[in-house]
Amino acid sequence: RADRDTVTVTVESKLSHVAPQGGTFCEGDVLEFGVSPVTGMEYEWSPAEGLNDVNASLVETEALGFRKYYLTVRDPSKVTECRERTYTVEVEGFPLGLVLYPNPSRESFWLEAGNQEAEVRVVSSLGKVLGTWRFSGQLELDCSGWAPGVYFLAYDLACGTGVRRLVVTD
Repeated sequence: RADRDTVTVTVESKLSHVAPQGGTFCEGDVLEFGVSPVTGMEYEWSPAEGLNDVNASLVETEALGFRKYYLTVRDPSKVTECRERTYTVEVEGFPLGLVLYPNPSRESFWLEAGNQEAEVRVVSSLGKVLGTWRFSGQLELDCSGWAPGVYFLAYDLACGTGVRRLVVTD
């Protein structure tokens, strides 16, 4: 699924710095990865899109969507045995907060909060609170007894708060 609120970093060869390691990645947070700098070495990241400095050993990006980066490390003085080494880094993430599907729904729907603790309050379009639920990961809610219409899901997560709109059909 493209709806995620965590970041997965996959590396072809072990990089010395990948941060954050585990935990929650929220919108606006920065992901740092790369290798320890060595004097005299040249670093080149490609593509440049989303990176703060394509010629640094350590780079920063906001992980939105899927990106594959390549780091080429060169030794222009040819002092080291390996003159050039290329690393592949895949960054996958899409911090959306609470994910709701399917929408519209008829019998039940799912909520996903990634690895975060979540509290969700369901409110009808008339302002009636149908209930409050706390969960981590996923939660399936039965809406088969609800009247067709629009419902609002107000949520609180570690990354902030928000509202999702749910349409219930008959």
